[in-house]
Amino acid sequence: MEGIVLMGEADGLIKIQGGVFMMGSPDTEKKGWDASEADPDETLHQVKVWDFFLGACPVTHREYEELIGYNPSRFKGAENPVEQVTWYEAVEYCNLRSRRDGLHPAYHINKEEIDRNNLDCHDLHRWTVSWDKSADGYRLPTEAEWEYACRAGTTTSFSTGDTITTDQANFNRKHKSGVLPVGSFNPNGWGLYDMHGNVFEWCWDWLGPYTTDTDTPDGPASGTQRVLRGGSWNWWLYGVRSGSRFAGRPYGRYYLSIGFRLARSSFNEVHVYG
Repeated sequence: MEGIVLMGEADGLIKIQGGVFMMGSPDTEKKGWDASEADPDETLHQVKVWDFFLGACPVTHREYEELIGYNPSRFKGAENPVEQVTWYEAVEYCNLRSRRDGLHPAYHINKEEIDRNNLDCHDLHRWTVSWDKSADGYRLPTEAEWEYACRAGTTTSFSTGDTITTDQANFNRKHKSGVLPVGSFNPNGWGLYDMHGNVFEWCWDWLGPYTTDTDTPDGPASGTQRVLRGGSWNWWLYGVRSGSRFAGRPYGRYYLSIGFRLARSSFNEVHVYG
């Protein structure tokens, strides 16, 4: 990540101070070009997020290839965010990088046992992946953590305010090269780059409707799709909002440019998710 000053851990992760925030979007927020595009699953609700660490940037081609040995991305470039990565590949990368860095892997991955919480009969993998919430290793952020970090204390549609331009993020097919190197735009208020646009990012959670009376920091227990956040270079304005929700099949290698960024639990807060 040449040219980017990372304020935080040596592994490129930034300490995010936890807090209470309103997750989702108010009814007054424009979510699409017309009312038919509004997402009914952005119900505004209060969520408590505990301290955690989050990558200043998504994982790059260089970082992915030096550990995995190949690069699945469509848009090549050492400092581009890796994309066309499946959710399964993302969690495997988290574990491999944890072991390389002397950390306890966050995930138990059993490729021989069918995950009964994966309700997608078309998923030929259906690996059982469980999260060891006492581990200090790398993991994917929860959807709540991701949105909290994206907002960086803001309550507007974007961390930049009520709108965002293509001079502030990579979206709406503005750049003919497609994906741009990480850190091509200014970070948000908490030092995080590319939270809006460039590539979608996998989260840990299964996709499910929000609830207004329950704090579920790691999402529903089952589902067919894993949450995607942030939008991408070829997505439209309203699709890169802080509260926008998307999802994909965990085995999918999509052409929508899907990558991920690393998270780690904060030791003194791990018990909260247990």
